[in-house]
Amino acid sequence: MKKKTILIVIFIISIIKINAQEDIFILKNDSIVININDSLVYKKGNLINGEIKIKNSFNCYLIYLINNGDIVKKSYYDFDNKPLYIENYKNGELNGEYLEWYNNKNIRLKGNYNEGLADSTWSFYYSNGKVQCTGNFLPEKSKLIPNFELIQNEKSIDGVVTSSFNEFTNFSPPHGEWIFYNYDGVKNKILKFNKGVLISIEVGDVVPR
Repeated sequence: MKKKTILIVIFIISIIKINAQEDIFILKNDSIVININDSLVYKKGNLINGEIKIKNSFNCYLIYLINNGDIVKKSYYDFDNKPLYIENYKNGELNGEYLEWYNNKNIRLKGNYNEGLADSTWSFYYSNGKVQCTGNFLPEKSKLIPNFELIQNEKSIDGVVTSSFNEFTNFSPPHGEWIFYNYDGVKNKILKFNKGVLISIEVGDVVPR
C-alpha cells in the first residue's frame, strides 16, 4: 500500500511540474500556449498589439502577429529561417492569403480564405516549381462538401508521394474550371465544376503548354 501511495504522489508532483513549465498568453479571443519543449524567443509590444516568436524542439520558429488583441498572422519558419507557411486571420478564422513552401524554398501552394473557407483561385505546385493544378473554390456554406479531398502526387526517388489538401480547403466546393499539369508542365486534364458538381472532364494533352 505504501508503494502505491508513493507512486501516486510522485505522479501528481510530475503533473504540477509539467504544468508549471507551460506559458499561456491570454488574448481577447484566443490564446498562445508555449509547451514545455518550446521556448520563448521574444515578445515585442504587448498582447493587444505585438509579436510573439516561439522556438520548438526542432529548432523551427512560429511567429504570431497580434493586432487589437487578436492573432492576425501566423508565420512558420524552419531552422534555416526559410518560410514553411504563412496564415492570415480575422476574428479568429482563416481569412486572406495562405502560402506554403517546400523545404527547397519552392512554393507548394497558395490560395485565399474567406471567413475560414477556401475562396477564389488556388494553385498547387510540384517541388520542381511547376504548377500541378489551379482552380477556384466557392466559399458557400450551403454547398460545402464534407468528403471532398484534393490529392497531390509528387515524384520522388522512391516513387510517388501522395498528400491530401482537404485540411486546407475546409471542404469548400470547387467551382468553374480546374486545370491539371504533369510534372513537366504540360496540361493533361481539365475538370469543370458547378458548385462542387463535376459537369465535364477532358483528359490527355488537351492544351499544350
